[in-house]
Amino acid sequence: NIELENTKIDFRATNTAYDNLLNLIKARTTIEIVGLKLFTQHMVLDSADIKIISREKYQKLMESVPEEVKKLVVKGDVEKTFENFIKLKESNHTNYIYQLINLDHPDYSIEKINGRVGLRRISNSDFVDIEFESEDPAICQNTLLILCEVFVALNADIKVNQSDAVVKYFQGQLGKSTISLRGAEDELLQFNQTNNIINYYEQTKHIAAEKEEFEIKYLVVFRQHNAAKAVLDILESKLKTHELKRVSSERVMGLRKELSSLSFDVSMLTLGIETDSTIQNKKAKEAALKMERIAKIEQQMAENIDTIYVTDYDNKSLASTSVLADWLQNTIEYEGTRAQLKVMDEKRKEFEKLYQEFSPLGATMKRLERKIDIAEREYLSLLHSLGLAKLRQQNVELKSNIKLTEVPFFPISPKPSKRMLLVIVAGMVGFVLVAATILVLELLDGNINTAIRAGDKIELKVSSIFPV
Repeated sequence: NIELENTKIDFRATNTAYDNLLNLIKARTTIEIVGLKLFTQHMVLDSADIKIISREKYQKLMESVPEEVKKLVVKGDVEKTFENFIKLKESNHTNYIYQLINLDHPDYSIEKINGRVGLRRISNSDFVDIEFESEDPAICQNTLLILCEVFVALNADIKVNQSDAVVKYFQGQLGKSTISLRGAEDELLQFNQTNNIINYYEQTKHIAAEKEEFEIKYLVVFRQHNAAKAVLDILESKLKTHELKRVSSERVMGLRKELSSLSFDVSMLTLGIETDSTIQNKKAKEAALKMERIAKIEQQMAENIDTIYVTDYDNKSLASTSVLADWLQNTIEYEGTRAQLKVMDEKRKEFEKLYQEFSPLGATMKRLERKIDIAEREYLSLLHSLGLAKLRQQNVELKSNIKLTEVPFFPISPKPSKRMLLVIVAGMVGFVLVAATILVLELLDGNINTAIRAGDKIELKVSSIFPV
């Protein structure tokens, strides 16, 4: 037994197994195959072989076998001949082979072979002793050899076929489970390829972190924008009418518009969520060029503002030059934050679009992963069961591995004859029976055969007597 978890010896089961084995040896099917194989072995011979059959028996066999049976013999091929004989036997109940096996032939019939087979288990050991008697020593040996070969094969087939059926079942189920698992995995792969998903959970985690960081930045820029706008409104209210006309001139407004456009472009380039390093480098270079242009525009605006009156004071005693400088600084900040807010609004829409895309994808992915998990669990369970079935199969093969410890030998001398003993016993019995019969007849005889008996009968002295 190779099953380490079950090492307990069941003597009742062991005895039952031996009973089954002994019954299998003397089973009708076993003996039928033995008789037919023995007959086949004799029929494929070209001439008598004393190691297989004696000359006298071979001669009688050839004389009794009809020609239609001899035509089925394939010289040199025992298996093919055996198959031909099987087909003839199973064709009907009146053919020669069927009658040979089922009637009373001394060497090939089931009844005669079974009557000559002796079986016994040697004490409580693992050995079984098989005996066979025949008047032909070659037939005696070969019948035993064929019998051992047949019952060992039948015993293995009975046990191994049972485990083979279980193994084949689990192999079939495992194949189906493998196909199901691969189908589920391919379905998930196709889903990821269709939706450009590398790692859904990491991607959603990254998007959520980016969204949180974006909202913080948006709040900061929003505050800066509103603060710059409020300060700008205050500064513009402090400027005189002719100064407002100057800062609202076509030249200044053009620079301001260009500054707003460039700030928007820079924000678009720097606030993206692009992950490709090549594209990031390209955008960084474009942003640097635009920043240089922004710096030039700011310088131009400063030069234009410097041409405005710098010596006037307003009604609150603030220097115009100071107000104009603050106005310029806040205008630049206002336009920059306004451009950033526009970009951030676009990015917020992008985030909303991503959320709308990834939200239903999560439910679908969960369903696909659950499908794969179920298929994988089923696969592992069947794989484990297949391993156990194969272990049991190996265990059965080990248990059914019956071997001959002593090969049947060729008997060179017959059993001692009992003829002399039987003659002596018969002579003694005959003498005793005859003597006893004579004594009994003599004792039971009531006739007057002698003068003494006659005198006793008549109670007189006999003078003479005449025989009949």
